[in-house]
Amino acid sequence: MLENNLKSMFDNAAAVLGDNVVIRQSVTDRIRRLQTMTIDDIMSSGKSGLTAKKGIIRNDYGLFFSDGYTGKMTGKVGLSGFAGNNPECIKRALLGYGICRHCFSFLTPWMPSLKAWTKNDLLLSTVRMDAGSVIIDSDIIPSMRYSSHGDLINSLHLYNYFRIAADNPGVEFALWTKNVRIYRDGLQLFGYKPENIFVGFSPIHMNVIPTEKSLQAAKKAGFDFIFGVNDTYANQEKSLQFGGYKCHCGTNSCHGTCRFCYNAARRQELGYSGSDKAVYISEILDGERHQE
Repeated sequence: MLENNLKSMFDNAAAVLGDNVVIRQSVTDRIRRLQTMTIDDIMSSGKSGLTAKKGIIRNDYGLFFSDGYTGKMTGKVGLSGFAGNNPECIKRALLGYGICRHCFSFLTPWMPSLKAWTKNDLLLSTVRMDAGSVIIDSDIIPSMRYSSHGDLINSLHLYNYFRIAADNPGVEFALWTKNVRIYRDGLQLFGYKPENIFVGFSPIHMNVIPTEKSLQAAKKAGFDFIFGVNDTYANQEKSLQFGGYKCHCGTNSCHGTCRFCYNAARRQELGYSGSDKAVYISEILDGERHQE
């Protein structure tokens, strides 16, 4: 099954066409590189991932946990895949859909974790993981980001993210997604959203101005926040007219010091109750990329 799904993953990615020449070349090059590898090559990758010494106590499926990020993810641990394995990500980037046109996952020139992230995508979207298969030391890793590169591939992908979160209540997780339908189906598949995961809807278009109604609808759909990207500080101010928080994840980034997305106590301190509507978080697009 894994081998068939790996082939389907590459075939689906290669079938997507669009006019963004730079990203199309990036996708093509990386798919060609991955296609030279066997399923055994893919599944044996990521041996240098986090160990018990660094906070991963149990990892039955051999997932690759990253801790070598740079930029706004400096110091943050993540469990990620690669946007090039996700046809929805490729389609939006190639056709120029808003923020995806600027996708750092495609535009970062060097990505040594590419093979290991492909293994993550394959496992997370194919195998329904058993309870207790991933255990994390919350004293060493108090928070973690999902899908810092890429997005949800299918409902099982979200099921497994929720499974890990539910099994590690002392760790606070954060997830951004543009795939609303997949998120809805995954939420239904798992049955509930664990309290220790902060989930945001990330609009495709920039300079979104969310209304009270849209923030309430997002909460009803199971999202805790809407995360918008703005191209200027003036547009950021406009986007916040119904309230929310500025985020400077970029060149002048907090580099993890804000902790709003990863720390419930910090959110409460800043006045976010999370009771009846999602919160709006506004970021400035300023060119900083994070990679590993």
